[in-house]
Amino acid sequence: MTVGDALREALPNSMILIASGRYVESTLMLDKPGIVLQASGDGLPVITSYGTTVCISATVQLHGLHITTEAPSTAALVVAQGQPLISKCHLRSLHVDMASTPVVDSAIASSVRTSSMPEAIRVDAARICSAASRRVASSSRCCSSSA
Repeated sequence: MTVGDALREALPNSMILIASGRYVESTLMLDKPGIVLQASGDGLPVITSYGTTVCISATVQLHGLHITTEAPSTAALVVAQGQPLISKCHLRSLHVDMASTPVVDSAIASSVRTSSMPEAIRVDAARICSAASRRVASSSRCCSSSA
């Protein structure tokens, strides 16, 4: 069963546990309220696609995942609506639209774009690594992930 299959079968407010491994998916649409995607066991599950990997349009939670994309100019994670909680995740790239107010807690993102006001994103203990910060020794670890 793929992560996409589990999401299609899940009812609102369901938890989906994802074992460590690499998952190549089509775009995962998180549009059911209360869905929780959470790593299970040791290691970060790596979820990737050949376009946008995850699109969020509901209030959901992501915990302990590595979300990336094989398309360098495409956001791996798009938050279109809702107030999702994104914690302890490694994100290749994050795009936040105006209709959303995500909470990012203890996450690592290689890049962040927003079409909303910057204060719409609440960031707690997150590290945002841009091309400029890659030259800073203290942030080199977060920017050298296998994304």
